[in-house]
Amino acid sequence: MIDSVLEGIIVRTYETGDSNLVLRVITKDLGKLVFFAPFAKKSTKRFGKLDIFDWGKFTFKSKDSDMLLLNSFDSISSFPKLRDTFEKLILSSFLAEVFDAYVPENDPHSTELFKVLVGSLKILENEKDLKLQLKSIHNSLFLLLRFEGVEPKKDLVTPSLNNLTSLIMLAENHAEKRFETSSEIKKILEKFSV
Repeated sequence: MIDSVLEGIIVRTYETGDSNLVLRVITKDLGKLVFFAPFAKKSTKRFGKLDIFDWGKFTFKSKDSDMLLLNSFDSISSFPKLRDTFEKLILSSFLAEVFDAYVPENDPHSTELFKVLVGSLKILENEKDLKLQLKSIHNSLFLLLRFEGVEPKKDLVTPSLNNLTSLIMLAENHAEKRFETSSEIKKILEKFSV
């Protein structure tokens, strides 16, 4: 087996066994991939401390299963300022959850979605104005839905609190699931309607 290297961002992590991790990663070149990181919780030299929002280069080998065997991870960024405020953490977690739900696995046409995710996380990390953070979430969600063939109504293209609420509902209806973070986003939006 030959090592392969892909750039990506972790959008979900799962513990398995005493020290292993399963990672769901949105990659630059192949859409969403699932990596198995053996002994990741014990081997910080090889992997660092793998966590959601970690952006970097994943070196891996193919396995017989659907998961890829992670050999190493070289960090580009962990977007540390996303954890500065509760609102930033919720908004970025929502993005991770929605991209995980919508980006197809092994899709070489998802490069634009990777760029949208990186751009949105950078805006969330560096922007202090909550309204501009919400605008970024709106724009990212609109682009993601369109890319995945869910055509939002044209009047939803303009960022607004109501339109963001409508896009979240549309995304949940189309995915046939309720996103864990959507109720917290709605609480954030309620602050502006008081």
